Amino acid sequence: MLLVHGRTWSARPGFDLQVPGLDRSVLASLASRGVAAYAVDLRGYGETPLDPSGALTPQRAAADISAVLGWIASRHPALPAPVLVGWSRGGAIALLAARDARLRVAGLVVYGFAFEPGARFGDAAAARPGRPAANTADAARSDFVSPDVAEPALVRAFVEQALAADPFQAPVAGEAQFNLIDPARIRVPVLFLYGRRDPTIVAGQAERLAARIRSSGTPSDVVVLDGGDHAAHLEATHEAWIDAVVRFVRHVSRPAGFR
Repeated sequence: MLLVHGRTWSARPGFDLQVPGLDRSVLASLASRGVAAYAVDLRGYGETPLDPSGALTPQRAAADISAVLGWIASRHPALPAPVLVGWSRGGAIALLAARDARLRVAGLVVYGFAFEPGARFGDAAAARPGRPAANTADAARSDFVSPDVAEPALVRAFVEQALAADPFQAPVAGEAQFNLIDPARIRVPVLFLYGRRDPTIVAGQAERLAARIRSSGTPSDVVVLDGGDHAAHLEATHEAWIDAVVRFVRHVSRPAGFR
């Protein structure tokens, strides 16, 4: 499996968070279930240098993901094709990468992202030249909107580790490239996964997008985690998130495919 982070934070805080007294590392939890899981820092995030152009575009990110998937497959020739999991903007990049028929994946998990079929993406304002803007503790706390599932120790740990890994905002550009996403060209099973309290998900969008993918003959489903929000994989909903992802992996890795 390859895990792809979102717009602001890199893989270390997103998928390998260390919280005293709590098991919230997605990588560790997947490994304990027998999944060979990897996470990537895209250009400008974590320990990966900026793209020479100065900003990361969706198509550049999708090409890098394809290369990493090839590297993972070469390390595990006896295992089934990897599953690609994208969180938030990473989910959009996963859908964009899936339009390449050469991409060897068993399935996609699009987590914390959906859009209205037929909607158009527009380019954001160009980043100002000079030093990137600093990330903030408020930004790191912003995804935790459900106090019943977000323990204070968890939020403190995320803020500390997120700012240590990504003190500045990675420059991105070319958002209109997401208009190249074509549900009709997706040929691998897709699971849309999100927390019911995720403020970034408009009611019904994931379901309509899944239905559009199914209409062209590709299996697609939606799982909603009660109580969870945009960081459901880190909160008290962590085990439910892991269960949903592992169940999907096991289905798509079987010869009969996803049902």
